[in-house]
Amino acid sequence: MSHPGIFHKACHHEGYRRPPCPTDSPRCVRRYNEAVGGKNTATSGYHETITVFWIKVLDALLLNAQPIARAEFAALAVERFKSQRDLFRRFYDFDVIASTEARAVWIPPTHEEIEGSAATHLDIARQ
Repeated sequence: MSHPGIFHKACHHEGYRRPPCPTDSPRCVRRYNEAVGGKNTATSGYHETITVFWIKVLDALLLNAQPIARAEFAALAVERFKSQRDLFRRFYDFDVIASTEARAVWIPPTHEEIEGSAATHLDIARQ
C-alpha cells in the first residue's frame, strides 16, 4: 500500500482520535493490493514494518495536533509527509524495504524510537 493509502486508512479509522490499532491492517491492505492487481508475496505487496511505522508516526502527529477534526488531520498528515516518503530510512540501520522478515513482521526501529523522535526531534506538529 502506498503511504498515502496508509494515511487514508489511519485517518479514517473508527478510533482515529486515539492511536489507530492496526489489528486488521494486514488483511485489509492485502485485500486492497489484490483488488488493484497487486500480489502479496515474500518480496512484494503488504509490508508489515512499513505499515506499522507509518501508523506510529501518524499516531505521534495526532497526539501532538489534538484537538483536530478528521479532515484537518488528514490534510496535516499529507502536508507534513508528502516529501518524506522515505522517512523510515532514518530509523533503520538496514534496508527495511528489501527485508523479507520486515515485510512479514513488525521490526522496531534500530536507530531511534518513533514516539520520541516523531513527537520532539522531528517536531511534527509544529513544522
